[in-house]
Amino acid sequence: MVDTTFDSMDAFCPLDFDYNIHLEEVFLEQLVGEVSLIPGLVLAVLLMDRFGRTRLISIIHQIQFIVFAFCYFSFEMIKFPQVYPFCCAAY
Repeated sequence: MVDTTFDSMDAFCPLDFDYNIHLEEVFLEQLVGEVSLIPGLVLAVLLMDRFGRTRLISIIHQIQFIVFAFCYFSFEMIKFPQVYPFCCAAY
């Protein structure tokens, strides 16, 4: 194995082995990601204060069930159009 070190590499090699991490960009991206959570947290606090914890959890579960049922039946209508002729009449 001859010439297998970084010192023996060609000067015109297209690969960049320089491992620079620009901490400014990393911290800025992290800050933007964390700041984007603030409106949701404020909304959650306001809703929790208004409805209470248990009632808010039950409302969220009901909304999740409605969305899940809509997604499930939409997929079933696409997968089996012969069973649901009313949704695929245009096709």
